[in-house]
Amino acid sequence: MTQSIIPSAPEDRKKIAGVVKAISDAMTRMEGEKEYIKEAKDALKKEFMLSLKDINKMVIDFHKSKFNERVQEIEAYSELYEAIFGPQDEE
Repeated sequence: MTQSIIPSAPEDRKKIAGVVKAISDAMTRMEGEKEYIKEAKDALKKEFMLSLKDINKMVIDFHKSKFNERVQEIEAYSELYEAIFGPQDEE
């Protein structure tokens, strides 16, 4: 492991300290956002009786615009499964 070189210039130390503080502030905001996300998901689950699994899928599909990709994957898997095991009757 390489050892860091301690800057001798006060302005360099001040700049490093400023960036570390800015990163820490960003991490604090991220923690707050994570808490909001958890609370919002819990509220959806409680109010609408949705599973967290489905809420997470919807959030990810919406955020990453991946709904159509997910549907295509499911359709491809369904074709594979039915080719191997035949059509499945729903009970």
